[in-house]
Amino acid sequence: TGFDVTDLHKPYIDDVVYEPIPACPSVLDLISVSSTTSTATFSWDLPTAIPADAQLYYEVRTSGDAGSGEEGLVATGNFVAASETGVVNNLQHSTQYVLYVKTVCTAEGFDGWKQVDFVTECEMFDVVNESFTNTPVGSSTNMILPLCWSFIDEGAGFGFVSTGSNYTAPRGFQMSNSTDTSGSYVLVSPETNNLGNGNYRLRFRAKTTSANGENLLVLTLPGTGSTDSSVVLETIPLTTTYKEFIVYIPIGAHDYFGLKHGTSASSRIIYID
Repeated sequence: TGFDVTDLHKPYIDDVVYEPIPACPSVLDLISVSSTTSTATFSWDLPTAIPADAQLYYEVRTSGDAGSGEEGLVATGNFVAASETGVVNNLQHSTQYVLYVKTVCTAEGFDGWKQVDFVTECEMFDVVNESFTNTPVGSSTNMILPLCWSFIDEGAGFGFVSTGSNYTAPRGFQMSNSTDTSGSYVLVSPETNNLGNGNYRLRFRAKTTSANGENLLVLTLPGTGSTDSSVVLETIPLTTTYKEFIVYIPIGAHDYFGLKHGTSASSRIIYID
């Protein structure tokens, strides 16, 4: 009857190790369950050979490897391994962390560090100062943004942190409408604390790659999901040279601000920094 290759099942296997059972084995499947603006909750599974008195010593870090010293170290402590859950308190909002844990038992030794990345929830910002420097580089198919920022994308366009062109090295924000001349493409700020009280201004630099120019619209918005009920404060014509722009926010403005692509023609790229 022949052999139908479409019936093949392809299991993938990795990291197979044959080794002695450690006296103090690591926990399994460490995950970040949830977070608030100041706390994070984690869970794990217990290996069958773990002693009943086992503790999990933990380090929470913004930088540096486990056990590498004070720089980047935010918190330390112990979880009870048998509880299979633990909470870290007194964290900063809108922050990327790494939790490292190692099992500590009465028996000597431990089975190495486990780690999991997590982010605390965003909170209203009194001041926004974003250079894009600390955000990983994205692409048109992997639209990476700074923490707590969002991007409204209504079609073929895209926006992401880029090294393509920046005013302050090494990164800026790149936005393109691709083939679309009608959809909205907007870089949206984190929620601010009373942006419309009449005491704030927005300052940024921007340019386009098009010799024909392109417009950049400055908006305020009530949320991050769409441009519904947004208000255009200013329409700025861009050139191929970075220029600084200052826009004063009027009293009564929404608490989010946005930078919107003008989409006057297809394949227009805008850089913001």
